[in-house]
Order: sequence, then structure tokens, then C-alpha cells
Amino acid sequence: MATAGVRNKVERKGCEGIYYEDLKSGRRSYIATWRIPVIDLDDPDLIKWRSIERRATSLEEAKLLRAEGQMAAREPIVELDPDRQLDALVKGIKDTILLPAWVNSVEEMKLEDHRSEATVKRDASLIRNHIIPHWSKTPVTSVRKLDVQKWVKVLSTKLAPATVAKAFGLFKSAMEEAVDNGLLTDNPCRKVKLPKIKDKESDFLEANEIRNLAEAVRDRRYRMAVLLGGFTGMRWGEVFSLTLDDLHLDHEVPHLWVRHSLDRDTLALGDTKNDQSVRQVTLTPELVTEMREHLQSFGSSSPERCESPKCPASVHDTGLVFVGQKGGPVSYWFFRDRILTPACEEALGRRVNFRLLRHSHTRQLQDAGDLDSWDIADRLGQNQLKTTRRYSKTHLSRQARVAERMAEIQSRPNLRAV
Repeated sequence: MATAGVRNKVERKGCEGIYYEDLKSGRRSYIATWRIPVIDLDDPDLIKWRSIERRATSLEEAKLLRAEGQMAAREPIVELDPDRQLDALVKGIKDTILLPAWVNSVEEMKLEDHRSEATVKRDASLIRNHIIPHWSKTPVTSVRKLDVQKWVKVLSTKLAPATVAKAFGLFKSAMEEAVDNGLLTDNPCRKVKLPKIKDKESDFLEANEIRNLAEAVRDRRYRMAVLLGGFTGMRWGEVFSLTLDDLHLDHEVPHLWVRHSLDRDTLALGDTKNDQSVRQVTLTPELVTEMREHLQSFGSSSPERCESPKCPASVHDTGLVFVGQKGGPVSYWFFRDRILTPACEEALGRRVNFRLLRHSHTRQLQDAGDLDSWDIADRLGQNQLKTTRRYSKTHLSRQARVAERMAEIQSRPNLRAV
């Protein structure tokens, strides 16, 4: 029987091994030991070896700790500052921290910021599908710039450049945190080349095409949703989260309030995409008339009428303007596949998504000519002007105005010759 407080060998090879120790409490503690090569800054050609110990509660955990430590010790580390060296060794040395755990830790620290729920889900998906699978067994300190560039190249073969940039941005921020916390001396993502995001000509719908699309909707209860998307620029989640309390049709300036957004997955009323998205959207007389007819014909949901088992309790707080066949919230996938796609093929001869209606409204506002960019951004609930201006880059009619203006300038007499 092992004596309390005395180390007993489980397995050992050279100076590395696993031991167990019976504590006075009756529990058994396991100790994993291994060595790491260290470069002395005073003599870079000299490689020293330092012994590392980590305690574990089980033999399996001890074996895993030692395996991870040995993998991390394949390349020498730089000698730490003397004031921090002992602290780092006591904690088990930084090289045992695997990259997936570090990235997830950094992501958890971001949850208190002002990102929307959709952004949090998107980032989690990028980490889960494109970062962790590639770097699953890599210690943070083993990441090199060449490795990052190879990873970006792999992503570029299967993802769009914009998606690659988002995944790389998350990875880069995690590496920056590693530098700030002393795990790395330099960010390996610095000067890594990303695939170029090419500006492609955007597709837009004219006002008559939006009306034709709305008329082609077979289920008439969703016709008004198409008109709101095309003539107010509201997002899908904003349109289908509208409640009766949000409508102010009898106001001196008819408008509606955008306060919530319908979650695609849970069908619950959540927060808007950003703080700027909480806004008032004015309605034209045409939209006011269409909305009154919609409410008269289809009404709204109520706790008694909603029969959908997926209907969250939050939608019962007040009636929804747009409801499904069972009185509950409208599924995004149902609307896209069963309502919008057939209407698009009939009216336009091609498939478009709901976002195109928002882009089309942006173009309509830009065509007005006398609207400030901030006015357009406020109506659309955008917090950055670069997002608003993105839709005017390929707008040929706007470039035609520039050409006309330049023609006027070129036709002026040469005042210098006078």
C-alpha cells in the first residue's frame, strides 16, 4: 500500500513520467512530468531543459497533459523574464494551452459587448466549423505565420473571400490576446495575405418589379411583407416581428416602430441587429392603405389562436402583424421556400432573397438625389456609412450624373486664357 505523501511511479522514461500520490484525505493525485527545451536570450545557441509538472485527478488526464506538453515541446521556447519565469512554470507552462481552448476563451470574453445575437451565432459557427477542426491539436505557442497562411489558402478553396476574412479576423483577435497575455511574442497573423474581395455588380429591383412580386405571392397574408421589405428596407426579422403596438397609422406622420427581430431558429422575439436598428420608419400613403387592408383581412395572432407548438411565449405579449397558418410566428425557411421563391420565379423569372428588397430600397433612396447619406442610414438602421454607400458603387445611373456634371465642367470656357 502506498504511503501518504510519497510519490509512486506509474510509468517513467528518462526524466519524464507519471506518478501518483495518495493524499491524507484519501484521494489519489496524479503528477505528469515532462521536459521542454528553452533558449537562453543571453546565449541563443545554448538550449536548456526545464522540467515541468502538472497535477491531475485521474490517470487518463495525466497522460493527456503529458502528451500535450510533449507535443508543445517540439520547438524550443524563449527564456521568460525572470520575474515571470517561476510563475509560468508553476502554472504548468504556457505551451500546454491548445489553440481551440484559447479561442473559445477569448470568444467567451466577448459575450458582454454589443454584438447582436446573430453575430454571436455567426462567429460561433465560424469557430466551430473552420478554426477548431484545423487547429484542434495545435498549442498556441506553436502557431507560425506560415501555418496561418496555409490555413487561409485552404479556406479560400471552399469559402467566399468575405467568409475567409471573417474567420481570419476571429483567429487574429485570439492571437492578439495571446500576445497581450504573454503566450506569444508576436502575432503570427501579421501581414498574412487574404483573398481579395471583388466588388460584383449588385442586383436591384425597380418599384414596379417589387409590386409585381407582391402580386405574385399566392398566400395573400404575406403580400404586405414583400411591400414592406421593398419600400421600407426593413430586414426579414424586423418585418415578421412587427406587432400591433408598433403600428402608428393614424399619426400625423404615419410610421411604425422597429423594436425587435424574429430569430430564425427559435422564432422568438429578440433584439435588433444593432442599437441603430431600433428606429421609426415612415410609411407612404400607399403602404398605409395596404397595411389597413392587410389588418382587416388577416388580423393578428393572439394567445387563443396560436396553435403552433413551436410558438415561444414572447410572441403572446402582443399580437403579431404577420402570422403563420396556425397563428404563430412565420418560419424563415417556410417563407423563403414556399412563399418568396415561387413568387420570384413567376414574377421575375429568377430567384432572389429577401435581402434584395432591402438593397433595392437603398437604391430608391439614393435615386432621390436630395437625401443625405445619414438620412438613408437612419432609415435602414445601419450604424456605418460604408455599409450604406456599398450599394451605390455599381449604380450606373449615379455614375451617369457624374458624367453629365463633368461634361458641363469641360464645356466651360478656359478662363486662364483670358
